[in-house]
Amino acid sequence: MAKRRRLTKGEKEGIQLIADLFVIRELIENVFAKDEHIGPQIKAFEAHIRKAVPQVYIAGEELQKAIASTRETWLRELKEGFNE
Repeated sequence: MAKRRRLTKGEKEGIQLIADLFVIRELIENVFAKDEHIGPQIKAFEAHIRKAVPQVYIAGEELQKAIASTRETWLRELKEGFNE
């Protein structure tokens, strides 16, 4: 099988969703939460963003599931490899 040198369109879209998630979270925590007008209403502001771009938050939930599953797999594989 030849090694690919590029990501598929779907892979790039997945990466973009995760990038969106990290940027949105960072902006909410480090910019908007500190804003004198938005800060006091940050929960409502975040709910509005969640409603406007739900796919970003769904991607975040899927990322957390994937991380947990991947961690279990790597932990098991590395322990088995170490014990051989």
